[in-house]
Amino acid sequence: MPVQRARLWQYADRPPSRHPIAPLYHVKAQSTLEAGTALLAFSVGEASSMLLVLSRDSEPVAFPLAVNAGGLLVKVQNLVEDLYNGRSDLGASGLRLRRAQSRARQLYDLLIRPAEALLRDAERWVILPDAALHSLPFAALVETPPGVRVRYLLESKPLSFAQSTTQLLVLRQHVRATTTRRLAAFGDPAYDRSGAENELVPAFRSLRDLAALRSLPGSRREVNAIAELFDDSRTFLGEQASEQALRSLGPIDYLHLACHGFANRESPFDSSIALAANRKSLSASGNGFLHAWEIMQDFELESQLVVLSACNTAAGRAMGGEGVVGLVRAFQAAGAKSVLAPLWTIQDDRAPDLMIDFYTRLKEGLPKAEALREAQLSMLRRDSREETPPYFWAGFQLFGDHR
Repeated sequence: MPVQRARLWQYADRPPSRHPIAPLYHVKAQSTLEAGTALLAFSVGEASSMLLVLSRDSEPVAFPLAVNAGGLLVKVQNLVEDLYNGRSDLGASGLRLRRAQSRARQLYDLLIRPAEALLRDAERWVILPDAALHSLPFAALVETPPGVRVRYLLESKPLSFAQSTTQLLVLRQHVRATTTRRLAAFGDPAYDRSGAENELVPAFRSLRDLAALRSLPGSRREVNAIAELFDDSRTFLGEQASEQALRSLGPIDYLHLACHGFANRESPFDSSIALAANRKSLSASGNGFLHAWEIMQDFELESQLVVLSACNTAAGRAMGGEGVVGLVRAFQAAGAKSVLAPLWTIQDDRAPDLMIDFYTRLKEGLPKAEALREAQLSMLRRDSREETPPYFWAGFQLFGDHR
């Protein structure tokens, strides 16, 4: 484990690259791929971009992409904005949702269509994004042309993501077979600030309002329902969902954190998750805010999966060819084989259904990426009359080992 952490840490401060990364670097990951897996390694440059497609038994194939870093950034930002604005639109009649689908179709044509024939027969995709693509909800890309039923990429393939080829290699080398299913789940932390305002304020220096920490009753339902799916589970709710409790955990296979999350793109190691904050927890250990740097420094996990059911926890700062530094990277550096996290804000009344469905399918024996896909498809199609807009399901992405 110390070797894994050190090898990931050494890339954290690498400055963003101005040019596409040499394709030969990605070939090192080829030997780690299973049959049926396609690796899509994107390289985005200021002048040109490229997609490299690898599989275990085929020669790598490079596809030039007709977009550069600046143009891609604008297209991705516009899509995410339209997905947010179209979240209340139901069905194809919503103008805002239709605009988002049009943008998603354009991005599919730019990024995937050039390699579509080669990728068609793959059973699953492992995607290595670059630059603005770290913020792209690939599952929401639209495969079909205008005038026919919208078909999202989600409906074709299970997707998983790696921050970089270096990380993919390191994580695959340290995958540990296990037959245990021990769960620790944290939810609806108690944010009682009475009498502790002066102690809590420093932790909020990057936040606009202490009132950002509202209760999360949906996460309580989420945690209780997920715990029922495990024979060996521990739940931490309210005041018990504290930083001290998390730090005191022994070996755990599945760690579920349903709480508030805060991404700090300027200082990504200060990204944090907000656990129970009151005078009792403050005096015991920490200030209730568990930061990315603390996770990397203090935790030794052997977890098969960490789920961050918390807003923006997949966000961070892109560091050139070595991915995004933030909470996902921190938990992987601490030893998590896979991390499931959202790219944007999530809703306390909707996220629990997706999370419960995901764990239900894990219990049925599906691999993580397939379990996530099935849960997302279920949410997409939950109403036989109208499809659920992508904003509510497309932001969740699985990082690391897809199995």
